[in-house]
Formats: sequence, structure tokens, C-alpha cells
Amino acid sequence: MDMNANATEIEAGRIPAEYIFPREDTHGFAGTLRTNYDLGWRANARLWMYACQTVEAAFGEADRRIVRNFLRSRRSRHLADDLERRLPRDPDEADIQKAIAGADWKKDWSRSWREVAEATRRGEWEE
Repeated sequence: MDMNANATEIEAGRIPAEYIFPREDTHGFAGTLRTNYDLGWRANARLWMYACQTVEAAFGEADRRIVRNFLRSRRSRHLADDLERRLPRDPDEADIQKAIAGADWKKDWSRSWREVAEATRRGEWEE
């Protein structure tokens, strides 16, 4: 997945509505990006989009609402903490992208994924 292409899509407003970076989040994956790293909103938006695409591919999920909800869930805060352990001190955008790409999403996060996916499909997901 090409981060430069993602940046172009984000800046041109051609990304799926479900994958727009949730700037208001204080928890989950987005909240961790915002609070733990001072990369700016464009870098955070590119990393969010990359994480969405990576999770979508890892779980073979076509419903982008499920992907978004998974990454916005409180459980994904633990996922972000797990990724953080793989990062060097003072990571940059490329370091975080490598950590996202290197995660074993299915092995480590299948149970949380199922819970969020089932709640989303039943219309019971609460942000």
C-alpha cells in the first residue's frame, strides 16, 4: 500500500467516509496516534488510512464500518500499545507504518475483531 497515494486520496477528499481520520477520538488506535506522537493531522490521517487498509486486507473484510469500528474501539488501544512496543524511540511516520505492516492481526486480534464485527452487524455498536 502506497502511503503517497493515500495522502493524495486524503487531500483530494476521495477516501471512503468510513476511513476519514476521527480527530475527536481520545481512545482506540486514532486516540493513540493523536496523543502519543506529534506527527500532525495529515500524517495521522495517512497512518489511519493505512491501518484501515491493512486491517481490511488481513481480515478479508468488505464492510468498512467494521474496520473503522474495530480501530476506534477501546480494544484497539491495546493493539496500539502492542504496536508501540515495536517502535524505536521518537518514531516517525515510516516507523509507525512498518509496525502496522508487521502486526499479526489475525493471530493477535481475532477475538476482538469478532466481537466488534458481530456488534456492528447487529447494529449494536456503540462508539
